[in-house]
Amino acid sequence: NDNVTFDSLSAKSVKNTFRFDFRTDETRFFSIDAGFGLRNENFWFGQIIPGHDTIAVDTAGWFRGNNVWVGRFNNYLGRTLRWGINGEWYFDRYRQGDHTLNAFLLKSFKLKKGNLDWLFSGSIGSRNPSFWYQQWGGNNFMWDNKFGKESRKEFSTRIMYPARNLDVRFNYARINNYLDFNTHAMPSQDTSGLSVMAFSFRKDFRLWFFHFAPDITVQKSSNVSLLDLPQVSTRTAVFLEHTFYFPKTKGRLFTELGLDITYHTLYHPYNYMPATGRFYRQTETETGNYPFVNAFVNIKLKRTRFFLMFDHLNYSMMK
Repeated sequence: NDNVTFDSLSAKSVKNTFRFDFRTDETRFFSIDAGFGLRNENFWFGQIIPGHDTIAVDTAGWFRGNNVWVGRFNNYLGRTLRWGINGEWYFDRYRQGDHTLNAFLLKSFKLKKGNLDWLFSGSIGSRNPSFWYQQWGGNNFMWDNKFGKESRKEFSTRIMYPARNLDVRFNYARINNYLDFNTHAMPSQDTSGLSVMAFSFRKDFRLWFFHFAPDITVQKSSNVSLLDLPQVSTRTAVFLEHTFYFPKTKGRLFTELGLDITYHTLYHPYNYMPATGRFYRQTETETGNYPFVNAFVNIKLKRTRFFLMFDHLNYSMMK
C-alpha cells in the first residue's frame, strides 16, 4: 500500500576484467587453450526502510567490492581425449577467501554407429552468501544475518551416445552451510551438511515407425526436511513418426503423432513469497503420484511446421 509505506531495493554492479588468452594450433595432436587474468567487481546496494505507520522514513545504501584472480587451462590430446581446469579466487575485501575450482575429463570412443563420449567432471567451492541473504528491509520482512560461507563439492559422470540416442548421468553433491528459505519464508542456514545424489537415464527406443523415449531421474536427499525431492520423476514420449513422400511433387511431409507423459512421486514442493520473490520450504502440502498425459501432433512441410497439443488429456479420468 504505497499510501502508507512501500518497498524499494536496488543493486548496481560494474565489473572489469583484464586477461591474457593463449591457444595453440588445434590441428596438432597436442594442443593447449589457456588463459588467466584479474577481475575487479564493484556493487552498490540501496534500500528504502519503510516506517510502520508513515511513509518511508529512511534510505540506506551499501558498497561491496572484490578483486578476483581467474584462470583456465584446457588440453587436447588428439581427437579422443580432452581435459581442463578453471577457477576463481577472491583475494580481498567482501568475498575474501571465496573460491571455485572446476575440472573435467572427456574421452571419446569410436564405435560402429558413431562416437561415444564419456565425461567426468567435478568442482569444489566456497562463497559468501548473497548480499540480500544477509540483510533486508521491507513492508513484510526484515532481517540482519551473519551467515557463514557455503561450501560445495560436486562430482558427476555422463555417457553420451548420440547415434543410439542414449544419455546417462550420475551426479553427487555435498553442501555444507546450506542456504535456503525456511518454512517462515526467512533465510536460514543449516550446519549439519547436506548430500544429494541423482541418476538420470534417457533413451529413444525405435521399432519401425514407433518411438518410446523415456527420460527418468532417480534422486535422493540426505535431509528430506531440509531439501525434499521427488525420488523418481519421468517424462516419456510415445509416438509414431513417419515421412510421407509424394512422387509427383517430390514433396515430403514429416509427421509425429503420440503422447507425452509426465510423472513424479510424492514430495513437498516449494511455496512462493511474492514480497521477496523467493521460493521457500513448506511441509503442509504434497504433490505428485499423478500422471499428466498430453496428446500431440507435429507436422512439417518444407519450411512450415504445424504443432498441436491437447494438454492434460486425462483430466477428470482419475483422482
